[in-house]
Amino acid sequence: LSLGGMGCTVFGKDGNPPVISNEDRLRIVIKARDHELLVEGRMKYPVGKPKTDISRAGIQFKAMENSIEGRQTLATLTRIVGELAREEVRRLRLGIKAA
Repeated sequence: LSLGGMGCTVFGKDGNPPVISNEDRLRIVIKARDHELLVEGRMKYPVGKPKTDISRAGIQFKAMENSIEGRQTLATLTRIVGELAREEVRRLRLGIKAA
């Protein structure tokens, strides 16, 4: 998860590769502790065709800074990403592996 987007795992059906297009638009609800926000994005598929029913892909978030609501969403997303990064640093210092 970052301010610009996020990675995801996509599953196909019945052993077939997932059907994804760069034209696919998504609405994503991000929940983290006391925060919940809705962002819009576009599917960004890795180069090459998947050969399995599971594939890695990315979601690029829509630009958010054009309105007051968008700037508030960006500020909340910044807080979430910052909290997750600090939590990861703490885990690394303590020698705890991520779940």
